[in-house]
Amino acid sequence: MKSFDVLCITLINLNLLAKPVDRSLFDRDATQAEEYSVVVGGDGTNQAVTLSQLGWRTGVCGSIGDDHFGQLALQMLSERGVDTSAVTCKPGQQTAVCFVMIGPDGERNFLVKRGVCDAFHLGDIPPDLFLRTRVLNIGSLFTFRQLYGKPLAGLLRQAQEHGVLTSADAMYDTYQLGPKSMDDVLPCLDYFFPSYGEAKYLTGECDAERMADALLAHGVKTVVIKLGADGCLLKNAQCCLRQPAFPVPVVDTTGAGDSFIAGFLHGVCSGWDEARCIQMASAAAAINIGAIGATGAIRSAGQVLDWLRQRGCPLSGI
Repeated sequence: MKSFDVLCITLINLNLLAKPVDRSLFDRDATQAEEYSVVVGGDGTNQAVTLSQLGWRTGVCGSIGDDHFGQLALQMLSERGVDTSAVTCKPGQQTAVCFVMIGPDGERNFLVKRGVCDAFHLGDIPPDLFLRTRVLNIGSLFTFRQLYGKPLAGLLRQAQEHGVLTSADAMYDTYQLGPKSMDDVLPCLDYFFPSYGEAKYLTGECDAERMADALLAHGVKTVVIKLGADGCLLKNAQCCLRQPAFPVPVVDTTGAGDSFIAGFLHGVCSGWDEARCIQMASAAAAINIGAIGATGAIRSAGQVLDWLRQRGCPLSGI
């Protein structure tokens, strides 16, 4: 039996969230925050935490600095049931920190110090790691300065050769690696979850279905494009599906995409078809944006399924 259902190679950072923050902040000496929170974060980290809440065995692989923030991040992950045995602590480095400024409309902006993330490389990943999980998830493409292209592709290809499913999110190309830096990686992904903006950057297309076609042509097996308020588009060789977003009040959009991916991978690990996977994913994202923070709203798979039933959208056969 494998140690993990889903293992995430990811940035691990401490998130400091405050709401509400708008541009007038800089016109005053001090501003009173109505809400604040300190939580562990990072794309794959959020996904691992939410998947743990949904009932799966999860772990993270990444780096922290030898500082208080790093130890706090490990403590928070352990408290949420996420295995941290593949996390390395790098002496003399700072743990990544993200200040999350949430506007009155729930939209957020980040102020990030990447710290130890810049030093994370292939050698920090245990060589047998992919043998210990059912799904190997990268959170996210463009996260790591030293892990992309052929080294990352080689890791993913090895995982696939041993029967492991591979998946990845994407993020803004902070290091300006360029779209072609992922040409070797895309064919090694069973599932890819870019946002509209990320898919546009990678493909140069403006239409979601054409973006999906371009990514499929690059070798991705299943493309799921997150379209925000317009829901999502899933496409592979067998089907093309759209799932509308659930209309809900927005408190904080931080981690909505991560909850979406966690909901989708919950379906994958459960053996569901694509239609149920994207419905579960959309419900998880909708629940997430109803509370402050990336991982505080979802408590169990039963909660998400009940939420769907209450809205007249029960998952068939579940």
